[in-house]
Amino acid sequence: MTVDRKQAMHVDACKSFSTAEANENERRSNEDKIDRKNQDPTNHYDRTRMKLNFEITSQMKDMSAMTSEFLKGMGSLSKDMMKLTKEKDFLKVQKQFSEAMTGIELQTERMEEFMDETESAFSAGVSDGENNNAELEKLIGNEAVTDNLTEQEIEKELNELKKRMG
Repeated sequence: MTVDRKQAMHVDACKSFSTAEANENERRSNEDKIDRKNQDPTNHYDRTRMKLNFEITSQMKDMSAMTSEFLKGMGSLSKDMMKLTKEKDFLKVQKQFSEAMTGIELQTERMEEFMDETESAFSAGVSDGENNNAELEKLIGNEAVTDNLTEQEIEKELNELKKRMG
């Protein structure tokens, strides 16, 4: 029996820091409040940081716009990927691939058989060639004798050679 395991996180609402701290962190204040705080010698709150709030907010807006564009692009890519996977019938492609591989194996076997037969034919031709070479050497050795033969004898010798070769 399979048990699906699930995770859960329970979050209770609770106050983590005061409103004043939140205002400071978010830099929500006014001129009077800044002046009061700066009267304390340990406080060195700089008013120019307010400009920083604007810059940070502007950058956050830009980041949000980039994130939005990124998500749109990813959504578009995801849709295209889904179309591509739905358009292809992988079982059909796998079957075609298997058939192609079977055909290639069959052709390879036939090619090997052809090469074996060709090799046999060439080796038979080589042994016949050795016999022919022996006959040629014999004939060359007898060249001086055949030079003295008449034309009729030459014709007779040629006919005998043709019979042996044919």
